[in-house]
Amino acid sequence: LLSMKTTGIFNAETDVALVGAPVASSQTLLWDTTVFTGIMLMANGSDNLVETSNGTTFAATSGSPPSAPRYVEAWKNRVFLSGRDAAPLSVHYCADGDRTTWTGSDAGTEVVTSPVGDFVTGIRSLENYLAIFTQRTITVLLGDHPDDWTKRTIYEDHGCTSHRTIARVNGGLVYANDQGVWLLNADLKRMELSKEIRPYWSGDNSTETNALGVARNLGRSQFMHAVYDPTPDKNRYYIWVSEGSSTKEDVCWIFHFNTGQWSRMTTFMDADQTSQASCLREDTSGNIQVYFAAGADDNTSNNKRVYKISSAQSFASRTGGDITATLKTGILTSPYIPQVQLLGILTTKRWVDIFLKLTGTTTASQNVTYTFRGFAIDTAVDQRTISQTFTSASASIVRPRVPISVRGWGFQITMTYTGQIRHAFMGGIINFQDAVEV
Repeated sequence: LLSMKTTGIFNAETDVALVGAPVASSQTLLWDTTVFTGIMLMANGSDNLVETSNGTTFAATSGSPPSAPRYVEAWKNRVFLSGRDAAPLSVHYCADGDRTTWTGSDAGTEVVTSPVGDFVTGIRSLENYLAIFTQRTITVLLGDHPDDWTKRTIYEDHGCTSHRTIARVNGGLVYANDQGVWLLNADLKRMELSKEIRPYWSGDNSTETNALGVARNLGRSQFMHAVYDPTPDKNRYYIWVSEGSSTKEDVCWIFHFNTGQWSRMTTFMDADQTSQASCLREDTSGNIQVYFAAGADDNTSNNKRVYKISSAQSFASRTGGDITATLKTGILTSPYIPQVQLLGILTTKRWVDIFLKLTGTTTASQNVTYTFRGFAIDTAVDQRTISQTFTSASASIVRPRVPISVRGWGFQITMTYTGQIRHAFMGGIINFQDAVEV
C-alpha cells in the first residue's frame, strides 16, 4: 500500500501488515475506498477491510465485517461491502451507524440476480439510491431503511466492467463498460455519453475511430479508471484506457460536460509504466487538480511517479524523479467540433484556417518541439506539418489549415521535450476557404 504526501512523495505504509496472498507480478490489486463518519475505509478483494482516520495510520476494521471485500460504499448511515469471492452476488451492510457490527441488530445482506450468472463489479450511491453493478446488470436499492428498501433490477442488457470508472457527477453516476460511457441519472434513466466515439470504444480499429486509426483495447476493460472534476468551468470526466494491442492505460479521454464533446490526451510516462490510479486533490492555492499515478504492474519495481493535469488543454506534468535526460513524446487531440456548430454558409466550406498560440516552458537549456496536424474526423486527412522549437519560457504563433468533413473537424498537437514541461495553447477560427489542395 502506497500513500502520497502533500509534498508529492510516495511512502510505503507499513503500519499494518496486510493479510492475503502475495501480489504476483501479473496481478494488480484494484483498491476501492469510501468515507464513513470521518473514517476512510479501503477494500481490494484480497485483504480484510482496512481503515484510516488520518492517512498515516492504517489498521484492519474491528468487529466482524465480511472477509476480503472488493468494493465498499457508505450510504444511508451504513457501510456496504460486496465483491467477495465467497459470495459474488451478495451485498452486505452493517448496523445503522456502526461499521463494526455486521450480524444481528439491523445488519444484513441483499442478494442480486443476474441472467448470465454474473458477479458484482461495483457499488456506488446517490442520495436516493444505491447502484449495484455487475458486468451485465444494474440493480438499485431505494429507501431509507432495510425494512422499507425496494430492490429493483433496472437494466439487464449492460452494467459496468470496472468499478474505478464510476464517478458521481452533477445529476447522476457516470460508469463505463464495453458498449460505452454512460450516465445513470437520479431518475434511473441512462444516457450514452460516448456516442461520438462509439466505434473507438467498441474496439473498431479503423481510420474513423480517431485520427490515429487506433481503438480501445477491450481486453483491458477491468483496468480502466476515471476521475471527475466538478469545478464549474471544467466539469470534466477523465478516463484512462489502453489502445490497440497496448497493455498500458496510457491514453486519457476527457468528456466535457459543458460542451458535450470529447478530447483525447496521451500521457507522458516511462516505457515500463502504466497509469494505475487517478484522483482529485486541492493544491496549495486552493485549486482542484487531477492527479494520476503510474508505475510498473508489480510489487517490486520502485518506479512510482505522480503526474498532474491542470486542464484539458495541458499535458501532464510530472512530480518526483529526475527526467531531465529523458525524451518524452505525447499527442493532444482537440475536442471534436461537429459540423452542426459551423453556421450558415460556412458548412459548405472545405477548409478552415485557425489561429493557434503555443506556449511552453521547460527545464533551462532544454528544447520543446511542437508538430501540428489538422484532420477531418471521418477521413483523417494529413495536412501540412508545422514544427516549432522553443527554448525555456517561449511562445510561437502558427496559422494552420484544417480540413472540414461531413461530420466536423479537429486538430492534433504532438509535443516532444526533455525535462519538466508546462504546456498550453489557445486559438480560434480566422477564415474559411473552398480550396481543394493546400
